[in-house]
Amino acid sequence: KNILSTYVGQVLVHINPLRAGTNIDEGGGAGAEGNQILESFAQDVKHHATMTPEMWDIALAHMKAKGRRPSLDNVLAGSGGEASKGGLLATLMQAQTNGNAKKNPWLGHSIIINGESGSGKTETARAVLKNLLKPSSASTNSEPSPQQSALVTRLNHATAVLDALGNARLQRNTNSSRYGKYLELGFDQSLTLAGAYIRTYLLESVLVCKQSAEESNFHVFYLLVKGTKATERVKWGLTGDCEAYAYLAVKDSVTSTVAGAAATAGVTNVTNGAEVAPTEEQDKYVQNFSALKDSLHALGVTTDETQQLFSVLAAILHLGQVNFSTVTDASGDSSVVRGADRGPLEKAAGLLGVPLDQLETALVRKKSLVIRGEVILKALTATQASSTRDSIVRNIYKRVFEWALGKINTSLQPATDAALAPTAAVASCVGILDIFGFENLGVNSFEQLCINYSSEVMHKHFCESVFLQEIVEYQQQGVRFDTIAYRRSEPLIKLLGTEIM
Repeated sequence: KNILSTYVGQVLVHINPLRAGTNIDEGGGAGAEGNQILESFAQDVKHHATMTPEMWDIALAHMKAKGRRPSLDNVLAGSGGEASKGGLLATLMQAQTNGNAKKNPWLGHSIIINGESGSGKTETARAVLKNLLKPSSASTNSEPSPQQSALVTRLNHATAVLDALGNARLQRNTNSSRYGKYLELGFDQSLTLAGAYIRTYLLESVLVCKQSAEESNFHVFYLLVKGTKATERVKWGLTGDCEAYAYLAVKDSVTSTVAGAAATAGVTNVTNGAEVAPTEEQDKYVQNFSALKDSLHALGVTTDETQQLFSVLAAILHLGQVNFSTVTDASGDSSVVRGADRGPLEKAAGLLGVPLDQLETALVRKKSLVIRGEVILKALTATQASSTRDSIVRNIYKRVFEWALGKINTSLQPATDAALAPTAAVASCVGILDIFGFENLGVNSFEQLCINYSSEVMHKHFCESVFLQEIVEYQQQGVRFDTIAYRRSEPLIKLLGTEIM
């Protein structure tokens, strides 16, 4: 019956249909129907309980909070139903002004989106974001201001850039987010988007150096090799196909590195996971790379900075081509760069702008101790040098990601604050948490352990909302019920999360 959503207590459960043409699409068919549903929610939140549950409705249910926050029904009754004209944001603002503003002028709300990898969290987050932004223009019954439209466009471009740098293909998801993202949206008193701020968590940088047979590297590397002009590839020394580079040994599918979010901003979309002819596939990579550069430019990244960004990414690929040989002498085992691999090392040093000898020393030596100001270096074995190379590459990529995130937040900020804060421009804040997905791989890395731990914490919150709160309410009201058995994750969370004294 194409019913994908239902409520379990205060939690909205949504199933990924694993097909195009659903209610979150921009196109026709079911997508057009979804836009009508979205418009209904935006214009009349009073009757949302009688409509089919959707992912954009979860924030309205979230307003039925306990404690200091008034219920949605009280908000609507107190305002004579006027809050329904403004949709979700009007409801949030009413909740703030009805007795809470004096106690807490910075009353914020958060929406948590959790699920296994491939369950559709990122697309759901985009649908929720669309719902949050839609009423802000409807509240005044006019078109959004040029400033707000420009900010929304930059927000879409920001999502596109993060998709390229932080997403990769996994076994069950061709466009999996390999980092956690918390998006804060700041609104002024007129329900207009005033600014945004993005926080990221635990980028899975190990994916740069090592992927399983069912995974690919981050999308941006495939765009760099397949989507650039011949003159650019020669400048960066990228003359081979993806399969020629050790870090890109696993083939990537033609996925939407900048699709979805970028399409909303007017950026070229691609066919997600579709099988296409080689020439058409090449065109898709070219379109995606061009869209990525457009998004960077829209976020205030200069042409020189863009070229520097791609030069560093190309250097990472060259470093992956550097291998080591073991040399044994009287002092023991040491390592040297293989003669055939000095070319990639020289290219990497040139692209990074560092002296060749210093880069080579950093790969095959490590600081042992400092005596009277003199640094003593210890030789590394070939295996150790390979691990050091991968560690350097991972740290470089982390810094690239953080640099791009800094550029994004600068373009989205209404002020110079390090994060959104209560100001004259920002009156209320709504956060959307898109957390990483649970995975059980053949060999789970430390990063995957941290991701799974985070998922367990979210699962604990889910169980408390669905089971424990209902059980307590039944007991308080003397209602008889059958014992509900479910898996408790508290022992595992306590084991991994308790600080060892």
